[in-house]
Amino acid sequence: VVGVGGIIRPSSGIPLASFALGFDYKTNMEVEILAFETSLNLCLRKGLHTVQTESDSLALVQLINGRKPITWRLSPLIHKLCFKLSLGQFQIIHIFREANMVLDKLAEMASSNPGLTLHFDDDIPDSIYGVVQLDYMRIPNFRFHRT
Repeated sequence: VVGVGGIIRPSSGIPLASFALGFDYKTNMEVEILAFETSLNLCLRKGLHTVQTESDSLALVQLINGRKPITWRLSPLIHKLCFKLSLGQFQIIHIFREANMVLDKLAEMASSNPGLTLHFDDDIPDSIYGVVQLDYMRIPNFRFHRT
């Protein structure tokens, strides 16, 4: 099971909404696309049409921005995304994975539950509140691995 997460917040950093999704049997890129589409849908549902979006998937950013060729398998998904992007002023930029600690925690929640879809409007799960606060204060996230 692969989990993904997303969070919508204005420049103030205070969350407006977030989500966690669990997927079975998808490629990495399909999961990235579906997560991004969920974020777009959430923005559109909340009436947000001028949005800077961030993704730690450089390949996804390059596909959407037309800097990487689209495979036939991903073509319908990317074209659907591009249509939704045309409904507003959406900009997508790449960020490093270390800047994505909130989404990592949301993804962890979803990875243990395939098919799970959780939406948190104006509220975030208690289990990730601390990470959201650290992110809000722009405290860097460091990952350590045992070797």
